[in-house]
Parts: sequence; C-alpha cells; structure tokens
Amino acid sequence: MIEVPRDYKLLNGVIKAGDKIYLSCARRGKQASDQVPPNSELLVFSAKSRSIIKKIKIASDPYKLAFDPSVAKIYIQYNNIPGTREFIDIVDITADKVIGRIRLANARMLSAVIPGKMYASFGSYNTDKGLVVIDTRSDRIIKRFDGDYRGISERSYVN
Repeated sequence: MIEVPRDYKLLNGVIKAGDKIYLSCARRGKQASDQVPPNSELLVFSAKSRSIIKKIKIASDPYKLAFDPSVAKIYIQYNNIPGTREFIDIVDITADKVIGRIRLANARMLSAVIPGKMYASFGSYNTDKGLVVIDTRSDRIIKRFDGDYRGISERSYVN
C-alpha cells in the first residue's frame, strides 16, 4: 500500500511504469475540503519502497493519466475547465519531466489502446465534440472523428 501525504486530495490517476508509480491528485492543501486549492505536482513513488521519490511540476488540477510503455510516456489530462487547461501534458518517464503538450480543447477521457496510439475524446456542452487519435511517437493528432464520444473505456489500455 502507498501512503499519500494527507495534504494531497482527490486522487484521480494512477499509473505503474516499471519500478515507479505515478499519482495525480487534483487538490493540495490543509484547508477544509471545499477550499483546497488546485495541485500542480505529479507524485512519483518508488514501487519498492512505496515512498515519494520525486514531484514533477505540472499544470494545476490534474485528472486522468494514460501510459504508453512503447514510448515511455505518460499523458496527463486536466480537469475540464473550458478556456483554462485546453491541453494534454506529456511526461517522459525516463527523465521524469514534462517534455511537451498537445493542444486539445476540453479533453474528456484518454485511453492508450495499442502501442503507438492513444485516443482522446474532447468537447463540452457549448463546443465541438469528437474523438482524436494521437500518434504517441510524434505526439501529433493523426485522425479526428466528429461526434459525442463520452465513453472511452478506462480499461482499454496498453500493458
């Protein structure tokens, strides 16, 4: 079991990559739960010692994580707040740092389905909606499908 420090709240994403475990928590602070400010760190734990070995600086309010081991990258989706975080961050797990960003307005759900490709749904009530296919080798959107794609399965992932 991993013990997450008490000031990190709303654990949203967990990825195991080799000997490390990555956790995204949306909030961080000691205030009452409805007043906790957004967190802007991705926590990295040692799978062996179960302790924090690094904190990676990221944008605030992280949500889900997707991992493609074929390129050793984690993709971070942020809480869907239109006009604020209209991107997906890319973390290289060999260096444990953010190496890039994919512009995508109102990302809803990420899913790495096959090595080298990731699917991301996007859109909100007042915007275009659709699904994109991202080439994880180049980190570019290679295909777009218009429509309301709400349910990419979180269980569709690369092992």
